Amino acid sequence: HKLRIKALTDGFNVNYIEVKGPKIDCNGELNGTAIIDACGYCAGGNTGITPKVAGDKCYIVTGTEADAEFANSELAIYPNPFHDKLFVRSTLPSKIELFDMNGLRMLEKELGTSSEIVVPESMPSGIYQVKITTADRVEVKKLIKN
Repeated sequence: HKLRIKALTDGFNVNYIEVKGPKIDCNGELNGTAIIDACGYCAGGNTGITPKVAGDKCYIVTGTEADAEFANSELAIYPNPFHDKLFVRSTLPSKIELFDMNGLRMLEKELGTSSEIVVPESMPSGIYQVKITTADRVEVKKLIKN
């Protein structure tokens, strides 16, 4: 975008310009109220997720094993937020697809029941949607890349 100022006279000083656009929340909604909570999840607003506050238990990865919170889950993807690796655990082989907020597929991979996914360095930080497809279901979750 280009911004031009045409001065017809002298005697003024432009030292600050503030441009504001519409407020888009972390859930991608215009003027929405979803926020990034204390655990780094997009929560509140229309997400259906109750925001976590300081002191709540977050899902943390230690090495390649997830926190005990995931011990009995059928499908887990963690950590969220992530940096360069994602871990997926499923009771069935699955396929993972990672999309940016414009719907552009950034990653697609067939997985076994437990997999480590190295995320391409070229992926910028931001909010992504991950689609995990197994033989009996499809789940879509939001992830944040730091």
